[in-house]
Amino acid sequence: MLYSLESLNLKGNYFESLPSSVGQLSKLEILDVTHCLGLKSLPMLPSSLHSLEASYCYELERLPNLSNLKHLTMLHLSWCEKLIEFEGLEVLISAESIKLDNCVKLESFVENKIFQDISKDIGNCNVCDIIFDGYEVPNWFVFQRELWSDSLSWQVPHQLPNMEIQGLIICFACKELADHCVDTGDSSWYISAGKVVVDNKSKNFTWSRTLDIPLTVNKTTTWVIKIPNCVPPFTQPSLFKHLTKEKQALVEFSSTGKIFPNSFVEYDDTIQVSFSFLDTDRCRYPSVKKIGVHFFYASSSQHENVSQENFQASPENSQASQSIKCCGFFQ
Repeated sequence: MLYSLESLNLKGNYFESLPSSVGQLSKLEILDVTHCLGLKSLPMLPSSLHSLEASYCYELERLPNLSNLKHLTMLHLSWCEKLIEFEGLEVLISAESIKLDNCVKLESFVENKIFQDISKDIGNCNVCDIIFDGYEVPNWFVFQRELWSDSLSWQVPHQLPNMEIQGLIICFACKELADHCVDTGDSSWYISAGKVVVDNKSKNFTWSRTLDIPLTVNKTTTWVIKIPNCVPPFTQPSLFKHLTKEKQALVEFSSTGKIFPNSFVEYDDTIQVSFSFLDTDRCRYPSVKKIGVHFFYASSSQHENVSQENFQASPENSQASQSIKCCGFFQ
C-alpha cells in the first residue's frame, strides 16, 4: 500500500533519520520534513520526487546524492545551519526553485560549486530561482551596475564563432538599509516581494517574475534567476502546482506581438533588466545593492574566451567588466 504513496508529510516531527525504504517509494512526488528539528540525514530518495521541503532542519548535516532526481522542481533547504555540502545539483534538469538562505556552512560550497553549476547548459527549459545569502554579484558577470541602482541596460554582443547563447543568468544582491530601521530597532529576518522585469526591446516583449525574498539588515540576500532561451511564454504547470500558495515564482508574460519569439535573447538584442520591491513601508526599506547579468552557452563552447572588444554595452552600463571568460563563468 505504501508503495503507491505520492505525498509524504512528516513536518514537525522529532527523529534523526528516515528509513532507507523511503527510496523504494517509486511513486513519491512530495516529501516534506520541514521543522524536523532532530533530523540529521536523509536516505537515498526515489527518482520520482518532484519536491523536497527540508527547511528549518537545524541539525541536518547530510543529504544523499541528488543526481537521480531528474524530476525535482523544488529543493528548499532554508535554515539548515549544519549542512555543509551536497552532490548532484548540476544534474537537476527540472529545477525551478532552490532555497539555501541561512545555510551558514554552505558558504564555500556556494562559491565553489553552485555558481559554477548554474552556469552550465544542462538542458533545463524551466526558469530556475536560487536564493542564498552572504554573497555579492560575482565579478565575472559580464554586465553589472551597482550603487543601489534598480536597472541595467545593454546590447547583446555580435555573433561570435562557436558561441551559441542558451540563455541568461540574472543576479541581484539585496539588503535592507539599516538607516531606515532605526525607529524599530528590528534586525530580524522578514519577507519582501521582489519583482524583476526583463524588457527585450529588439523583440518587443517583456517578461516579469515576482518572488518572496528573505531580508535583514545584517546580511546580503542573493537572488539568481536562470532563464533558458527555450523558456515558454507561460509558466510551467508544475511551478504553479507547488508555489502559488506561497506567492512565490509568479510569472507574467506580455507582448505587443502575437507570436512569442523563438529565443528569449539573441545576438544584437537590446535588453533592459529592472528590479523593484513591491511592499516597502516606512519601517522597512529593502534595496538592490547590485545587478549582474551573464550569458550561458552551449556545452561545446564553455571553454571559449571572449575579449571586451567583442561586446557593446550601452552607455548606461558603466560597470561592464573588462574581460569575459566563459569557462564555467569563472576568471
